[in-house]
Amino acid sequence: MLVNLILRDSKIMGVITSPIRAELPTIEIESLADIKVGFDTFENGKVVHHEEPKAVADRERIIELKKLLSSTDYLCMKHADGALTDEEYAPIKALRQSYRDEINSLEAELSMLN
Repeated sequence: MLVNLILRDSKIMGVITSPIRAELPTIEIESLADIKVGFDTFENGKVVHHEEPKAVADRERIIELKKLLSSTDYLCMKHADGALTDEEYAPIKALRQSYRDEINSLEAELSMLN
């Protein structure tokens, strides 16, 4: 579909599907979902995709949580080997589950953005 872009300092602020106006930048896209208004920019005749700030923060948090999860892996092995009792391991297990729950929640939110 042919669309016009409404720009402010190269940031795409809106899309017009019709009528197409010759004085505005015009591009061909498959779907309106191809452009994230307010985030993507139009540079050198092309749409440049930029992630939403929340998505960037969510990805960084997921990385941090996975590092925290990995940092407790050795405690799982100690428990499996019998070096930690069930009672000693219980708070670690709960903490690891909270990390996994948050990772799953953030990943679900990110998948909805795409």
